[in-house]
This record gives sequence, C-alpha cells and structure tokens, in this order.
Amino acid sequence: MKKKLTATLLAFASIICIAAFSGCGLFTWTKPTIKSVTENLHDSWSVDLPENISLINYAENFSIDDGFYYYIFNYDGSDENFNKLFAYEKNEEFEQKFLSDTDLVKNHFVEEYKIPDLSENYKWNFTEGETARKYLYMIQFSDKNQLIVYILSW
Repeated sequence: MKKKLTATLLAFASIICIAAFSGCGLFTWTKPTIKSVTENLHDSWSVDLPENISLINYAENFSIDDGFYYYIFNYDGSDENFNKLFAYEKNEEFEQKFLSDTDLVKNHFVEEYKIPDLSENYKWNFTEGETARKYLYMIQFSDKNQLIVYILSW
C-alpha cells in the first residue's frame, strides 16, 4: 500500500514538474525550417512552395488538435507554377476573414511584426481543409517580395 502511494505521488510530482518546466521555456520547440514547412504544406495541403524562398519571421502556437502556423517568407515571385495558385483581384470577404483569424497570432512572432492591413496590392489563396475549421491562407505581396503562409486549425 505504501509503495503504491509513493509511486502515485512520484508520478504526480513528475507530471507537475514537466508542466512547470515546459511553461518556463526549458522545453522549446525547434525553429521551423524551409524543409519542415515545405513538407507540412505538401503533406497536409498538397501545396509545393517555390525553391527560391527564405524564412523571414514566424509565429507558431499549437497543441494536439489545434493551433496556428504563420510564416513570412522572402519570395521574388519567379515561380510561375506556384503563382498560378493565387487570385489577383482584391476580395473583401477574404480580407475580413484573414484579418479576424490573425487576431490569434499578433503576440507570438519571433521578431516584431505587424499583420498587413491588405490595403496594398496582393495576390491571395484561401483553402479550407478536409476537416471543419482548418484553413490555409497564402498572400503574396509582389512589391515587398513577401509571401505569407498562415495555417489555422481549431
């Protein structure tokens, strides 16, 4: 009886310690790479990112079934096949949805970043996932050589 109580208390204490240490930042997620983002997009969304991109900034926050991944890439717009994924005309419904869904990420960027207000010219793509409340937003700003990839799942 005493051994079971001791084992239970040790297990409980271990769980509390792990939770506390993870909250203190001792257990950190690795920085995303072009390869990890590319593989995720390919496997989950059948989207292949162009080869000539570099990661500028990102925000991630996720758990088992939900979270967000917001990546800002430097992209010169030279991959014509990739560019075919985008619509060129402005879309107010897309803008409203994107801006409301980005409220989650504002305070999670590695480097200071301001969500674009979409008043500039942009190209866009919006895809809903196979399950409810799973979205992929992609926005390309040709003037800035910038590509935003935002994956949101609830």
